[in-house]
Amino acid sequence: MPDIKSYTDARLRWLADGISLPVEYLECALPVINEIVTDKAELYLDIQRDLKSREKHDRLIHALGHNEDLSQMSIYLLLALDSYDLYRSRGLEDRIYFDSMKEITVWSKSNEKNYGVIGIRDQLDWISRFFTNELVRLVRLEFEVIDYPLNLCWNKYGLWVKPGDRVINIHIPEDGGLRPDDVAASFRKAYEYFGCTGLQVFVCSTWIIWPKNREFMDPSSNILAFMDNFDIIAAEEAKNPRDLWRIFGRVHKEYSDDLPKETGLQKRLAEYLRNNGGIMGRGFGIFAHDGERIYR
Repeated sequence: MPDIKSYTDARLRWLADGISLPVEYLECALPVINEIVTDKAELYLDIQRDLKSREKHDRLIHALGHNEDLSQMSIYLLLALDSYDLYRSRGLEDRIYFDSMKEITVWSKSNEKNYGVIGIRDQLDWISRFFTNELVRLVRLEFEVIDYPLNLCWNKYGLWVKPGDRVINIHIPEDGGLRPDDVAASFRKAYEYFGCTGLQVFVCSTWIIWPKNREFMDPSSNILAFMDNFDIIAAEEAKNPRDLWRIFGRVHKEYSDDLPKETGLQKRLAEYLRNNGGIMGRGFGIFAHDGERIYR
């Protein structure tokens, strides 16, 4: 467990530079971090011992008395420094470490965009999994090993994937596009990273591979190109779905005529929602990979 005295401004700036954290975000966090290190060390050490404990995070946040989002982001920056030794002990290159810790940058930018506040609102269950290396970012995408979650089996290419089988789950961070070359490089890197042999099964559940995206998206969209990687074997739809905010922002949790229409995707989806009763969905996709190419 790192010595709390090792959290120098220089180390924090090294981290912030590596994860492309805006300078103003770090400058806001530094006084909070210095207060943690000098006056609240015992409360932070409690978090180190059980970093996923919501209760222990809240105890420190309340003791600090600052904006809660800013305090939470400051704690995450310290935990990110803590996790460096874990990544190094597993032989992982700094680029993988920085890319994985970039989740702090992704969510802090989302926080300012959606709430107008520098910091991160909760996300403990999600972000903590990068600190423990359960989740890892490789090139453009994020990956974790999970139990296959569907009751629907997948039987192709000599594989029989059934509930409980270990598969690699894919997540798509919101900080960039889905250039096909970057996506392909991510799949290859994940195959190597997880020590796969033969055909490895990958899965993904997201609005990005909802089959009806084809009804309103630009045919040349990289989102559709991403969807083409998968055998989409399940889908769900709902009015005012949980993913609406990912396209329109957190203040928009249900369909209305005043949804923002600043991007091509927003314009096309808003029109689709208007014509289809606010219905949107997500797909569940699967494919196998041999380290070089996809089988779907």
